[in-house]
Amino acid sequence: MNTSNFFSNVTALLTSSLHHSSDLQFRYVEFHGIKLCIAYLETLCNPTNLDKLLQFLQESEPFEMSDRLDTMSQNYTENVSDTIKGLLSGNFAFFLESNPITYLFNGKVSHSRSIEEPSSEKLLQGNHLGFIEDLDTNIYLIRKSLPLPEITVKYYHVGAANTKVAVIYKAGNQTESTLLELEKRLQLIPDNAPITVGLLEEWIEDKIWNLFPQILKTEKPDRVISQLHNNGLAIMFEQSSTALIIPATFIEMFHTTDDYTIRWMPASIYRLLRYFAFIIALIAPGFYISVVSYHFEIIPSDLILKVKTAVEGIPYPPFIEVMIMSITIEIIVEAGLRMPTGIGQIIGIVGGLVIGDAVVKAGFISNIMIITIGITTLSSYIIPYNEMNIAVRLLRIAFSIAASILGFYGMMLLFLFMIIHLCRSTSFNRPFFSLDELLQVDKILNSIIRVHAKIANKLGDKL
Repeated sequence: MNTSNFFSNVTALLTSSLHHSSDLQFRYVEFHGIKLCIAYLETLCNPTNLDKLLQFLQESEPFEMSDRLDTMSQNYTENVSDTIKGLLSGNFAFFLESNPITYLFNGKVSHSRSIEEPSSEKLLQGNHLGFIEDLDTNIYLIRKSLPLPEITVKYYHVGAANTKVAVIYKAGNQTESTLLELEKRLQLIPDNAPITVGLLEEWIEDKIWNLFPQILKTEKPDRVISQLHNNGLAIMFEQSSTALIIPATFIEMFHTTDDYTIRWMPASIYRLLRYFAFIIALIAPGFYISVVSYHFEIIPSDLILKVKTAVEGIPYPPFIEVMIMSITIEIIVEAGLRMPTGIGQIIGIVGGLVIGDAVVKAGFISNIMIITIGITTLSSYIIPYNEMNIAVRLLRIAFSIAASILGFYGMMLLFLFMIIHLCRSTSFNRPFFSLDELLQVDKILNSIIRVHAKIANKLGDKL
């Protein structure tokens, strides 16, 4: 069919606005003497959906065509930029001849993967569901597990791609101030800013120079639900399987969903084990440097000869030993992550055994240093939250430097500085690490350890 000047202008304008993209398609139809032009991006839309729409419109009476479009369309606009956004969101754009209104119909192609357990948060028992890269599905998982009228969802659009961001919270909780602060920070995101999980976290976090994570990330619906009960807000957006949870606290970085799927006694022991592993991962190399360099006298007399024999003949100071082995371990870990799963595991095991054995036999590294770094590495990976794990690995270097300069005194000064820094840190204007809260009985029972549900209920503590 011949296209009118009106349709020619529409196609020219859309083609120019999308920079002559090859996947922009136009289709011209005529029903009862009324001409229609349909524009869509074939890479985002399903042509079958368009055929169904056209079949339905074909059954309409001529005088009902515009009314049918009004009632059927998800949205309509007279703005060119809104039309472009609609096309880029996977919509069909319908144009009636000599009508300035654009009618938008959803034509998205669904490519969502199946719901499965996230590899970074595997559980021994309990709920094995995980988020996927579809926002509606993720919100469905939360509402299905928590069918309460208080669960509220608010949508925002931010960034260069006009990314749809959902903020989920429990109305009636003490979330109003956090929600207002979040809205202010979302409004500060530039219109040309790309949006990813990491970049969104950077735009809304409290302090940019804080080494510790100020926002909790998870791919587990039950972790989000737990935080919603505790006055938390969940932030999710399209094309991401990760939820950001605010505000976050230091203690929450050591909690796992497994804590509530096993009995309270082993759960409490495992929590305490994680805190102990945090301290070991933080100070073990520095402790080795301090003992060998400055405080040899604290070694028991039965061990002095063995330690002296192990470190004798090493051609450089203990600090250099620690740096060499720390960098080597990080290289092995990074190589294991970047390779296919099976090969990565083999590289990690073989690389650690071969390199460790070779450097000891060559006399470059003491065998006590190998033991220290091995225990340190294992301890750091017991920490369940990956970004806290990374922070600990970086702080370990700082403690090693302090130990090489002042021994135990340097480590103690740095540890006090770290505690002061943690106490001053905030997550959405709420304390990230509060010593006052940790000294309260109810906080200890709910955070440091986990008591039996009946005991917690009697104490009036909400789990």
